Amino acid sequence: ADNGLRIAMSGTPFRGKHENLWGILNWLYPEDFTSYWRWIDENFYVYIDPITNARVVGDLRDEKKFAKSLERIMLRRTKQEVAPELPRKLYGGTPLILRNGSQGPTAVWLDMEGQQKKAYEQMVQSAMAELEGGTLMANGVLAEMIRLKQFANSFGFMGGTDEFFPCFPSNKFDWIVDFLADRGIDGKGPGESKVIIASQFTKHIDLFADRLETKLKIPTFVLTGKTNENKRIQYQREFQRGTLDSGGPAPDVFLLNTKAGGVSLTLDAADDVVIIDSTFVHDDQEQVEDRAHRLSRMHAVQVWNLASTNSIDESILRNTWRMDTSIKKILDGERGVEFAKKLLMDAV
Repeated sequence: ADNGLRIAMSGTPFRGKHENLWGILNWLYPEDFTSYWRWIDENFYVYIDPITNARVVGDLRDEKKFAKSLERIMLRRTKQEVAPELPRKLYGGTPLILRNGSQGPTAVWLDMEGQQKKAYEQMVQSAMAELEGGTLMANGVLAEMIRLKQFANSFGFMGGTDEFFPCFPSNKFDWIVDFLADRGIDGKGPGESKVIIASQFTKHIDLFADRLETKLKIPTFVLTGKTNENKRIQYQREFQRGTLDSGGPAPDVFLLNTKAGGVSLTLDAADDVVIIDSTFVHDDQEQVEDRAHRLSRMHAVQVWNLASTNSIDESILRNTWRMDTSIKKILDGERGVEFAKKLLMDAV
């Protein structure tokens, strides 16, 4: 019935941004939530984008007030409450020190050197020149940010169609090789554990997988948007079981595209998840982390976010960490405060 009880269930109701909750609220209570921009103006700061002249939603005006308004309609159950015996995810690396002296997101901070560093700096200078010259429009800004993320992963070349072609050297690949060796994954036989490695960029996944297999003799599974459903099911089965359908040992390394491998995949045989490049929306990245951190296996999972120092990686991690911490506090109330404390404790 039109006036019947409505219940919305979601694991990611905000999808990385506070304002994304509007669709659920409007569907649940259309008579109370009638105007998107009225709701936005009541709860958020709004500014005008100087490039597009469009209204842009900024930060919440009052986080506590916003959370209070949701108490009557929201029931939250965390993974830890459902399965208290499941260890929390741990984040490897060191915390970023924010401008106010407090600790921010934890990551593995890697310096760029040589060709990679030079190419990244040239890309920044080019983008700044276009901005100052007024020739870089809104869609161009996003494209430049994507290119910076790619150069922060590895050296590369720009093709005639403005397409990025990654190649070596790569500070992140070098770290991955050392990390795998620490896990006994060195191409000389089965390792001591299994590892998931994720990137938003299929070209980087293919590049790293090829180098691991051809130069280091480390077998891998590779799952991207090009992988058909039958192969997807087969790779999952073999990775989880530890043996190939043919009878030999299965690869200990599973490389996947963040989008293609972020859902409908159980890879909890892995104890480590390496994120080559952090997403703009933390929910997308958390979906990848949860391929290993699942209720189906009670084990410790460690996540390693790789970030190039003095690059766009730092800005993305800082902003998504701030947003995710705020969203968790709103979702969980006092439990959200404990979540924020736990993040800092894990970084120590």
